[in-house]
Amino acid sequence: MHRLLPLLVLAASACTLHVVAPEPDVRTIAAVEPAAETSFLAAVARLPLMQLAGIVEHYALVPVHRTGDSGPVHWGIDVARGGIVTPRAEQGALCLLVPFRVAAHAQALGANLDKTLGADIDLCARPTLTPAGELHLDNVVARVNLQNLNLPGPLAMLSSVAVDALQNLVARQLVELLGKLTLPVTAAVAPMTTALNRPMALQQQACLKLRPQGITTSQPEVDPSALRLAIVVAALPTVEQPCVAVLPGQAPPRPVAITVARELNVPETRMLLPIGVSLDAVQAQTERQLITGKPLPLGQPGEDRGWIQLDGIRLDSAKGALLIHVKVHGEVADKFLWLPIHRKVEGEFLIWGLPEVTATEIHLTDVHLDLQTDDRLVELAVALKKADLTAQIAAQVRIPRDSIEAQARAAVLGLAQPLDVDGQKLPVRIEIKQLAVEQVRATGQRLEVLVRFVGQILIGATDRI
Repeated sequence: MHRLLPLLVLAASACTLHVVAPEPDVRTIAAVEPAAETSFLAAVARLPLMQLAGIVEHYALVPVHRTGDSGPVHWGIDVARGGIVTPRAEQGALCLLVPFRVAAHAQALGANLDKTLGADIDLCARPTLTPAGELHLDNVVARVNLQNLNLPGPLAMLSSVAVDALQNLVARQLVELLGKLTLPVTAAVAPMTTALNRPMALQQQACLKLRPQGITTSQPEVDPSALRLAIVVAALPTVEQPCVAVLPGQAPPRPVAITVARELNVPETRMLLPIGVSLDAVQAQTERQLITGKPLPLGQPGEDRGWIQLDGIRLDSAKGALLIHVKVHGEVADKFLWLPIHRKVEGEFLIWGLPEVTATEIHLTDVHLDLQTDDRLVELAVALKKADLTAQIAAQVRIPRDSIEAQARAAVLGLAQPLDVDGQKLPVRIEIKQLAVEQVRATGQRLEVLVRFVGQILIGATDRI
């Protein structure tokens, strides 16, 4: 009985020291969860002036036909649309030049005389946004210009008749139209929000998803070709590698709420940017850190407990931990009948721990080790010293932070490419003031790294925001 006691103690020790590695996670195709903290970026939405001109161009005017007699002359005029409406910007106002044709006819003493006059009505108004987000054209002013005024004798009086008809009949209709025009601002920013909802392709099969949540804008400015709306976009962005475009059954993006502010304060762009990085992307780098080709001595300095050499690794995520499969071979110091011997060991170690960010790197905390060798006796001998072995191997598992931050920098700078907004390429400008890894976790066979970005992301001609 006394002879069995040491063996029972040894067996009990082995059981208490042996920790079973967690099962690897299933590789997920779920999108990266966005950070709870809202990010802001500046952009410019543009409503083409030709779109507003098109509203006037398709407006059906009440036909204008006037007749009368002046002495022996019987006359008549007909006013009709005569060409394309041309928009322009003029001293902060939107102006629309609407062309017309005036057909003049006179009959006297059995003779007929016909003449076609060119005319246009110039409409100018100041675009404004109501607090409800509706675009109005205020203070509409109309100017009439009649061409070809050198009418021959009997038709000379028709110039004043035509001007009167254009001013009191046609121009009044157009002024009323513009005065009643109501265009929701969503129509102006819809192309921009559609573009911002699309994944933006980055390098290495990654993409950025901005996920706009809300837009704040202020009063529009009139550019030569468009109404220009400076906007601030509140977003919950993520970067995914590889990119998960649209998942089956995924709901379409919800409509983005729009707020109109008296003054637009553009905050510095601050993003807490989750970046999903495939473990395949960091495995080669981690392997370069671990696989040096040199034996790793076991035990304390000056103590001969044998050595092992790391031959190859495979990374998995497992229940929030980073699980590293390490192929090893080596020799372990042991005793047989009180005589020191070295046993060859070959197999696989499983190391796992929680990834943690430090000032310079990502390393593992709460580290455990499990042994899968080809010799159970050797496994037991190594298990009795596994605390030292675990500490020594875990010390080698370090992912330099600068490589992850470089990946994040590349992802952010990858945005500096023209953004297609309704067929128009808008410039994107990036200014980085700060970029740093704050948190990291292992899940779904990838690392999800939380990166703090401070700077500016400016979409469109934002130089005047």
